[in-house]
Amino acid sequence: MKTDGVSISVIMPVYNAEMYLNRAIESVINQSFDDFELILVNDGSQDRSLEICQRFAQKDDRVRVYDKVNEGICVARNLGIKEAKGEYIAFIDNDDVMHRDLLEDNYRIAKDADADLVKFGYEFVPERKACDFANEESCISQVIEPHNKTTEYMDLFYQNKLIFVWDALIRKKILIQHDLYFDTSFKNGHEDIVLCNQLYLRLGCMVVNTKVYYNHVVYTDSASHKFRLPQIKATYKLLEYERDVFDALMIDKNRWDEIVQRAFIYLLNYMSYSEEDELSISDIYRTIAEFYSRYPAQRCFVAEASLKGFLKAFLWFFYKKNYKWFLVIMVVFKRFIREKRNAFSRSSYGISSR
Repeated sequence: MKTDGVSISVIMPVYNAEMYLNRAIESVINQSFDDFELILVNDGSQDRSLEICQRFAQKDDRVRVYDKVNEGICVARNLGIKEAKGEYIAFIDNDDVMHRDLLEDNYRIAKDADADLVKFGYEFVPERKACDFANEESCISQVIEPHNKTTEYMDLFYQNKLIFVWDALIRKKILIQHDLYFDTSFKNGHEDIVLCNQLYLRLGCMVVNTKVYYNHVVYTDSASHKFRLPQIKATYKLLEYERDVFDALMIDKNRWDEIVQRAFIYLLNYMSYSEEDELSISDIYRTIAEFYSRYPAQRCFVAEASLKGFLKAFLWFFYKKNYKWFLVIMVVFKRFIREKRNAFSRSSYGISSR
């Protein structure tokens, strides 16, 4: 049922985005679907972002602006959820672009399936291709309901369908009923994954639409590519959330290794953004050692694809002349080989590695 006659609330947190904000807002207000509101939450911007938001609000009564002190994207999005009047909620970052038919097509799919969540396609694109979309038709590839939530989870995991919130249409009622908001303790990432997983446990129906409707624009100076030490601890907290989901869905415990493996690869990749004065080789080794102590190494590298990943990492860091990380990958690879050898020895003697 609609609330106050609005079908969709689009929530956009805004922070120091004057260079890209016009394009992002225009991609929303120019949608082929009219029955929506756009909630712009200015999170203490120091540039002209608030002025731009207010100018759009003066011209279009579907646009509402909230101005607040800077507290981060989680607080800004939570404010948007609380103020939303729509039956469904969509999110957009202040420098990204929506396909013109995003709201119309996915709202229709949501209504036809009575879905709590619709996930659609997205692409990471450079700025020069921010507004480029392929000419393709909507295609429903999966319908997830209570009876197949457990069996479909790992497939969704590998499709990265439970990673972001800006590739989704979410029924507001399920968020409010279950008090689902972004965890504000996450300051630099992972908050989307946590909300998606918490939502997945509680939804009645989820539909996957493979057509790409959202361009996530990648900038070379993006804040998401900057190293922040607290993110390492946040990764451990994320794994705790994901472990709870595994237990609740009663997923085969052997597959937990795959979740841990990806977290470890993410951690290595994330630390590679650090500068010399931010994270020394000793710091990196200590972080790897801590991860091994929490999650035994033989459980992190069960997939044979890891070998190919290591080889790619060798070549990449050598090509970039990032010799610090070349040495780090060598150390990790040595540990990988040792654990593989030990696991083989245990299996040869009929000894479990778990």
